[in-house]
Parts: sequence; structure tokens; C-alpha cells
Amino acid sequence: MITVSYKNCKPKLALLPTVYSDEELSQLRVPTLFIVGEDEVIYREPIQNVLAKASRIPDVTTATVPEAGHFLTIEQKERINELVLDFLAKHSAVPDHTSNQKHG
Repeated sequence: MITVSYKNCKPKLALLPTVYSDEELSQLRVPTLFIVGEDEVIYREPIQNVLAKASRIPDVTTATVPEAGHFLTIEQKERINELVLDFLAKHSAVPDHTSNQKHG
């Protein structure tokens, strides 16, 4: 595991992502994967508030990753890969043709 120190982290407001309203989030019509590190420091709100905001998305899957901050794909890359691959498998647009094969 790679450890990233956030001790001297001072986020610049101009670099933070746009914050969407509850109404805008509720209008999303695609499956959405929302992953947050347990030790997130860039977003100033507590993780519970961030997850509550994400829950406004109708078809959202949320995950909190322990021992990770803002750099999830560096700090917990194996876990992130699992989460993303599971999500993609669950929401794959590719039909499973194996169940339609004729036996005989």
C-alpha cells in the first residue's frame, strides 16, 4: 500500500469540482458509481454529508474505501479496480448470449 500524506494539503477552491444541486443530481438517468476515501480531506464536508448528497442520484452505488484519502486509485488501486469492475459487470450493456444458446 502506498501512503499519501495530507498533512500540508491546502485545497484551492478554484480547483474543486462543481457542486450540483439536489435537483440536478436527482435528474441523472444513468447508473453512477460514487467512491470516496474514508480519509478524504479535499471535500470539506464530512463523508456522511457527501454520501447523503450522492444518494440523491436515483441509480447510485456508493462505496467508502478504508485507508484511503483523495487519491483512491493510488492508495487502494486493487480495491478500486474491484469496485469498478463489479459495477461495470452489473451495468453492462452487453447482453449475455450464453443463456440463449440452443443445446442439442
